[in-house]
Amino acid sequence: MAGTTTATTSPPPKTCRVAHQLRTLTPQDCAIFVTAKPGERIEQPIASRLQQLHPGLQLQLETYRRWNSSPSLGFLRSIEHLEINDLRAGEDNELQFILAVFLSPPVSRLPTSPCDPKDDTLHTRHISNSRPAFIVERSFGDFEELRKDVLKTVCRIPQCTCPYCMDFVIYIRFKFSQPRGIAKLTSSTEKRKQLLELFIQDFVMMGQRRARTPGIRKCRAQSRVPAMVKAFLLNNAKTNDWLE
Repeated sequence: MAGTTTATTSPPPKTCRVAHQLRTLTPQDCAIFVTAKPGERIEQPIASRLQQLHPGLQLQLETYRRWNSSPSLGFLRSIEHLEINDLRAGEDNELQFILAVFLSPPVSRLPTSPCDPKDDTLHTRHISNSRPAFIVERSFGDFEELRKDVLKTVCRIPQCTCPYCMDFVIYIRFKFSQPRGIAKLTSSTEKRKQLLELFIQDFVMMGQRRARTPGIRKCRAQSRVPAMVKAFLLNNAKTNDWLE
């Protein structure tokens, strides 16, 4: 008796959801990962990484980068300008320079009429007449100490050669008008006020910058210098309530 062969039909293969999504990806959806040797650090340029992402992902990445900045850097970038208008005699009759710190006002998103030129005038007048957010008293020696501390930070061995550190090195070593002993002895009180005001404004402006390091070693000065300037401006500061 001849046996009958029953053909068994195998069920269709299940489609993996992950595999289906991978097949539908476009080249713009994919990021390129570079395998580094142990202990080796490879960084791709941020601009090239952003170009590989969708617009929605670009927005999320930019938002993350902005809020992931160090608090010290964010504080320096919120400073609009600084002024030294007053001074007083402190302990041991040491002259104290009263440094006023003005912070940038919050950006208004309300629409303004482009046909009314008075709006810009009033807005400018409001900013120029705004009171400082806080004041802090510092002696000439305090400014001189800040200068020395920053120079030690950017000249650590092995010295970083990124543009950020080199700008500070060139400024501190070669700029004539700085808080140094010779300037304290040979300049008048009014000249010292102008010198110190320009000096701290320059330090805040340079501290706000970011620079790419030429090698694989991370530049620590780009996080330490803003923290030092922030501490100089905030320690024992008196807020606007004290000015009332």
